[in-house]
Amino acid sequence: MADEDQFEKEQMDKLNNGENSDEEPAGWGEPPAEDEKVQEGGIEVEIENKFYEADSIKNKDLDNAYKMFLEVVQMEKGKEIKYSFKALMNIGLICIARENDSKIPEVLTDLLALMPKVGPNEAEDGIKSLLDLVIY
Repeated sequence: MADEDQFEKEQMDKLNNGENSDEEPAGWGEPPAEDEKVQEGGIEVEIENKFYEADSIKNKDLDNAYKMFLEVVQMEKGKEIKYSFKALMNIGLICIARENDSKIPEVLTDLLALMPKVGPNEAEDGIKSLLDLVIY
């Protein structure tokens, strides 16, 4: 407790003496560089951002959304699966919308491979909804 009191007293003395009053603390005022942002949040944040960006454009730009969802799956390989299953679901939906049926078996195979890594309800609902679209 005495250390805290001493620290507080030193800080108050600095303020009263005008020390550091015109200066901003180091690192304030400038946005972090792009590479610093990736290091701070890590690849997980980059994956999440890419997924949500693709999700937001999928109704307007199927080609770019498709590419971005593929990037999400590639970036997440070998890591904790958070967005790959949903990205593959969206890839499947885009393939159906484009009437590119040749890719559907590959997408379904990949989804089945990820089933043990996602919740049972998410897996069942996702695969069932894709199969319903393919069958009907």
